[in-house]
Amino acid sequence: MADQELFMQNMLTELTTSQRFTEGNAPAFSPDRVNYDPASPLNGRRVAFLGSSITYGLFAKGVSFVDYLQAKDGLVATKAAVSGTTLAGTDVNGYLKRMKRRFNGQKAYDLFVCQLSTNDTRHGATLGERTGNEQREGFDLSTTLGAIEEICAYVKQTLDCPVLFYTCVN
Repeated sequence: MADQELFMQNMLTELTTSQRFTEGNAPAFSPDRVNYDPASPLNGRRVAFLGSSITYGLFAKGVSFVDYLQAKDGLVATKAAVSGTTLAGTDVNGYLKRMKRRFNGQKAYDLFVCQLSTNDTRHGATLGERTGNEQREGFDLSTTLGAIEEICAYVKQTLDCPVLFYTCVN
């Protein structure tokens, strides 16, 4: 196992066995315990979520804000999230391959939400360069910006819905 992988495995083990992890995932915080709001403007909206650990809910045993929005606001969500994955690259579990497998135009969505992963930096992906406005394909998928451009183009062509990007901050 590479040094970086061993470090991450040790960190994950330490975090998931910590008191904060155990307390933060107590039944009192379960989406099953929130009050559903049928008047929510999100009620019935179909939203696709693509991301990594934050979208998945890694430190909440697979429960994230997506599950909360479903329970509280009646959002109809499809969550395609795998912890540790990157936007850049063409790995089988990476964002781009997963997006094209999971969101293939068979379902209609009102919104596509994508997490800007901090894993790109950790895995050595470069930011890259933004392409010209006229370019609609052939993006540099080895870079973070190229992957973002590919996601935007794919969603426009295949799902024809707005795209929202979000990230977490330290």
